[in-house]
Amino acid sequence: QFPARGIFISAAGARTRLHVDPWASDALLCQVHGRKRFLLFAPADAASLARDGQLVDIRYDPATDAWIDPPVTPHADDCLQPGEIILIPAGWAHAFQSTSPSISLTWNFVHRRNAARLARYVEGGVPAGEAQSFAYFFGPEGQAWLARGQMPRGQIPHAGAVEGAPFSTGGV
Repeated sequence: QFPARGIFISAAGARTRLHVDPWASDALLCQVHGRKRFLLFAPADAASLARDGQLVDIRYDPATDAWIDPPVTPHADDCLQPGEIILIPAGWAHAFQSTSPSISLTWNFVHRRNAARLARYVEGGVPAGEAQSFAYFFGPEGQAWLARGQMPRGQIPHAGAVEGAPFSTGGV
């Protein structure tokens, strides 16, 4: 059930290409072991980060400890250390590079403030590559939304959540 949770266990040099998380979701990434460099770009930078409708691939050079030619200045360029957590707001593009063997926990969630954005996302058509995950995390409600191509107005996943909290009452 949503929110999406995961664990990343990676070797030095493993990376996550520049991307925006799906479903209008915010994300927390908790660094448990090792170090991870990251870039974070504001939604206003989206046009500068795209080529032919796809986000560009920004590579990291471990020899210089620097990202190679990002097309715009990132909002953040830093390194997560063990015990640190980063919040990645919905719509923000980001990339990660493990600079050592690494273990990270991640939690994607949809906050009430993004309910309208989530509805637009569903109504715009969830990409085929995300449909199965979407239906899994949102359960029968998500499967029905995908079948109709519409999320009911005023209805949110796991509506029993506390006002101002994520849609789910689950935790990391």
